[in-house]
Amino acid sequence: METRNKKQKKWWHDAVTYEVYVPSFCDANGDGIGDLRGVTSKLEYLAQLGIDCIWLTPIMKSPFADCGYDVSDYCSINPVFGTMEDFDELLRKTHEQGMKLILDVVFGHTSDKHPWFQQAASSRQSPKHTYYVWKDPVNGGPPNNWYQGCMCGPAWTYVKEVDQYYYHAFVKDQPQLNWANPEVQEEIYRVIRFWLDKGIDGFRLDAINFLFCEDDFRDNPGEGRAQRRVVNLNQAGIHAIVQKMRSIADEYGDIMMVGEVYPGSTDEGRLYYGNSNNELTQAFNFTFLHTVKEYSTYKDEWGQLQQTADFHREEISLATKLMEMWRYNEQTFRALELWPTVVLGNHDQPRISSVLEGLGEETYRDRLDRIAPYYTFTLKGSPFLYYGEELGMHSIMPDSIDKIRDMHGRYFYDHLVQVDKMDPQEALKKTGNVARDHCRQAMAWDATQNGGFSSGKELWAPLPPDWQTNNVKRQLEDPNSLLALYRQLMQLRRAKETLRGGDYIWPESRKDCLLFARRADNDYAVVAINVSQRRLVIDLQAEGLTGPLFAHRVLQSTGCELRENTLTIEPFACAILE
Repeated sequence: METRNKKQKKWWHDAVTYEVYVPSFCDANGDGIGDLRGVTSKLEYLAQLGIDCIWLTPIMKSPFADCGYDVSDYCSINPVFGTMEDFDELLRKTHEQGMKLILDVVFGHTSDKHPWFQQAASSRQSPKHTYYVWKDPVNGGPPNNWYQGCMCGPAWTYVKEVDQYYYHAFVKDQPQLNWANPEVQEEIYRVIRFWLDKGIDGFRLDAINFLFCEDDFRDNPGEGRAQRRVVNLNQAGIHAIVQKMRSIADEYGDIMMVGEVYPGSTDEGRLYYGNSNNELTQAFNFTFLHTVKEYSTYKDEWGQLQQTADFHREEISLATKLMEMWRYNEQTFRALELWPTVVLGNHDQPRISSVLEGLGEETYRDRLDRIAPYYTFTLKGSPFLYYGEELGMHSIMPDSIDKIRDMHGRYFYDHLVQVDKMDPQEALKKTGNVARDHCRQAMAWDATQNGGFSSGKELWAPLPPDWQTNNVKRQLEDPNSLLALYRQLMQLRRAKETLRGGDYIWPESRKDCLLFARRADNDYAVVAINVSQRRLVIDLQAEGLTGPLFAHRVLQSTGCELRENTLTIEPFACAILE
């Protein structure tokens, strides 16, 4: 029995997509910042790793206040990254390597340097004024209590020239587009066609549920950082817009449209697939990462308060919570005939290695790192990797405010110091998880100057502290490295339809291990992921995982022993059996 009809299968169902954070990946021209030619130079590496699709973070023209997520021209290339000719070459060579390429696009807001906004802010009579969301002052201040996403003040900024406030869901450099304006819709639909005409294979839609398309300006419940976004998030009119985007994409064939739906849970994400799957093709689901963080002692170097490993002593184990979470996800998506995603990190999230290593003692570090690929490549869904994940890169926070480039972090710090009158050192500590520099280090390719990332004298982002011993070249040479495991598991997943599209068998009694089987036709696989610090002995027969279709041969393992129907699995070890 197979989960999906092969006639309806799309390339992106099985594709492993790799997010290239362009400024931190590889620098070809020696200016210290990654670029398109740098990505092109590493296509062979990505193909040999087993990647099917490359996701480029924003490369459009931008003042780079938010590292490209503040676009000033949707149909051009940021000169920092190269030229349109460089992009065309990258696209062509990506396809020659048998891989796909998708672009990260930001359609909820533009840069305040975009010509549209420059005109809109100059006069109420400007034809572009209604391209953005404006409101008159109320009692001499903002029109309502909406707070911006980076937690550093009101979501409204006053412009004297028009005597109005403009809305920005995030920081003031990113004014929100008015999607209720049909002219804005047509502008963006032209942008979508422009890139699809060039031959790209899809889009990653940034913060898609923040689109503003309804004339509703009621206050949100709560104030300041405790506010809950109710009115200005998930507005009903967004769905018609996303459906139109999808209809345009479908004119070009099998185009991926994966969306960031904040905060990234099953229930939020499923809403944006639409009826009969006529909106997004996929939505990111960060429930695993958020769940593991609850049980992890991980915290950034500033000591940002996190939940601690005391959760291990609670009645509900991490394994139980993960099983419940994924079963709910699978049942929900199966009932609606939707296809899930499996994702453990991106340019906004802490590095998964740092989070996983907070589950156990230092002695288990290597095994903890290896949980990530076992999880990613054995669950049903489209896997997404973040650059350097295959190396076990960690979240490393800068040690001074001068080294924080992320504008969300800078604004947050300034707000704490200037508005809240907080001590600068204390403000620096609290900025920890807001500033996203910790997950955006330069990629270390070898142990030569600048880790092979750049020939320049200064890098836009620092290399990881362990770059001389933990880099691509070193791991490629080690058959037992984490990188080698990623390659092996991707090869295994590609070879076994069971791991890509098979149904689940969930044992009912096991509460201390992430244990399940996958089946497709007469092919079965058993997966065991021990997320505890205890050695576990699993009676497979008692769990209903024995029979003529189970050969009980170990396909891949990081620390287990199989004797007849008994699997002994070490702390934080993983195993795949068939």
